[in-house]
Amino acid sequence: MMADVADDMLRFVRDESGGMETISVLLWMPLVLSLFMLVADLSYVLFSRSNLMRIAEDGTRLRSLGVFETDLEVVDYIGQKVAPSSTLPPTISSTVSLGVVRTQLQVNVSSIEMLGIISRLSNDVQLTIAVSQFKENPEV
Repeated sequence: MMADVADDMLRFVRDESGGMETISVLLWMPLVLSLFMLVADLSYVLFSRSNLMRIAEDGTRLRSLGVFETDLEVVDYIGQKVAPSSTLPPTISSTVSLGVVRTQLQVNVSSIEMLGIISRLSNDVQLTIAVSQFKENPEV
């Protein structure tokens, strides 16, 4: 019984027919893992973008309803919500003209990604989020 197991192990060690698959796996593994990491990083950037969009929409909505009286309050509100989650400070602007509240939020991709792949591939491009909403009460 033990001799059969030893013979099988010895035959497995001497057999070289599986060597090509091993080399193939070693060559393809980094490429496949890199692709998975790229997909994960892109997913996280898109997830962060949707969160930033929600925060900008909330601030714009509060300004359009008259909860915030000035544009500075909108900028402060968005800045407080965004700042803890990002390493670089975002650029935030909010204006009201002709009854429309416009808010713009710019953030570097490197501050919202997980692995750093997207910022290296895109040279740390800035992501711009623009939100517009009509004022609910134009005379306010």
